[in-house]
Amino acid sequence: MKKLTYLILLATMVSFGCNDAEDKANRMIERNQTINSSNAFNNLFLDSTSMESFITEQAFNDTLANAMRSFYNNRNYQYAWFSSSGFTEQTLAFRNLYDYELDTVERKKLDDQLDQWMGQSNFEVSDKNTNFRKIELSLTWRYLNYLSHRGINSFSRDAYKEFPLKKLSIDSLVLELKNTDPDNPLVQHLINWNEIKTEDFSIPDISKTIAKNENNPAIQSVKKKLSLLYDYDKNDTMPQYSEAFIQFLKKVNYSFGYRDSLITPNLVKELNVPINDRLSQMIVNIERMQWLPNMKEGKHIIVNIPAFSLTALEGNKTAFDMEVVVGKEGSSTVMFTGNMNNIVFAPYWNIPQSIVKNEILPATEKDNSYLERNQMEITGERNGVPVIRQLPGAHNSLGKVKFLFPNSYNIYLHDTPNKAAFNRDERALSHGCIRVRYPAKLAEWVLADEAQWNEQSIAKAMNETKEKWVKVNPPVTVFIYYLTSFINEDGMISFRKDIYNHDERFKKMLIK
Repeated sequence: MKKLTYLILLATMVSFGCNDAEDKANRMIERNQTINSSNAFNNLFLDSTSMESFITEQAFNDTLANAMRSFYNNRNYQYAWFSSSGFTEQTLAFRNLYDYELDTVERKKLDDQLDQWMGQSNFEVSDKNTNFRKIELSLTWRYLNYLSHRGINSFSRDAYKEFPLKKLSIDSLVLELKNTDPDNPLVQHLINWNEIKTEDFSIPDISKTIAKNENNPAIQSVKKKLSLLYDYDKNDTMPQYSEAFIQFLKKVNYSFGYRDSLITPNLVKELNVPINDRLSQMIVNIERMQWLPNMKEGKHIIVNIPAFSLTALEGNKTAFDMEVVVGKEGSSTVMFTGNMNNIVFAPYWNIPQSIVKNEILPATEKDNSYLERNQMEITGERNGVPVIRQLPGAHNSLGKVKFLFPNSYNIYLHDTPNKAAFNRDERALSHGCIRVRYPAKLAEWVLADEAQWNEQSIAKAMNETKEKWVKVNPPVTVFIYYLTSFINEDGMISFRKDIYNHDERFKKMLIK
């Protein structure tokens, strides 16, 4: 493990320094002694004396000091931002929320260190490590300032409801969500599915798609399961398709990310996932949704990684959706928020050093014409590794346009010459950047307010051989999410595969 660096930004964390209200300073949350190592959400605990030393070192006033004590009293000094295997879900979520809502511009060293770790799927954390401890406390300081900016009372347990405290059973979590978020459509599905879980059953596996004109007893089993889960007509018990049933199947297939309209092996496999597993999947996604920022006016882009989808929004209204290709496992697309400020037509591809070392150089050793054939050129050297870029054109791996929203992970949206990948249902295939199916449509929508840009001028720019940068003003906010359960536009509960195992890690901490 590399030695971790630590720096706290005083400039972004002084809001508690003003208006030091003495009455608030004494209203600390009492320590929650019901939490212990056997039932705690987290397996890392903070020594209260370390926190007190941090408070003294930073010269907190009484209000801020007691707010921090309240935060950790509420969770009996469990870590909030790290688990033993890396960041908690709350760290990833707060990072998005803080950047967007407070519109932070300057990236400081604390953020740089967080950015570096964000690109790692997991890393080992010890509560004995003083650097992790300081960064844990620094993030809490930042969160308390976030509450202060929003006028939220940091001496109320409700201020920290987004932070799980204990491992709980599914029934207990369902009851808790029923009481705290009853109007959430996903919570309503959660409650309904929890009530029917004892009626769950398995459909016999099938080896191939059941043809449209086929009479098959498996159709009856599927209809029965759909009646249980999706309120399909209980009176339809025939062992064959009807037009109404096919239309219903199309919606159900779509809710799992499939484009079929018949009973397929994939559909049977999805329907046979135990209801208990679906309940836990819903629960972790409801927890994630608590951290989603409120949409402001104007244009936004949402990419949901497990759904392989991009949604263009104007305010809260959907302009259009399109398929995307995201990072394969090992090159995971990171969850974050950025502001799209440039579109680059006919782009160069500045090939990342990791790809140069792991893919390009081995290929050139086998074929000395590799660079020329792929229209690549060496422009320099960095740390003993050639700096290589690919020339603009139809052959370019970025296609004919890319959409930039500055971030520390070097992730952006782009075109691709490999259009066939969009015909696949599962599209975790890239090196981490996000390929979009209809880049010209996206460019036209982003630049709709610019008179000189229309369908024809965009097509011309995309087919030039010289790179052209276009400023996006005002910038369009891009949200990269990870939701494997949600309500789709048909009002149907939807599920996706946990392609990066984020759900699985969260479940182990949250559900007993």
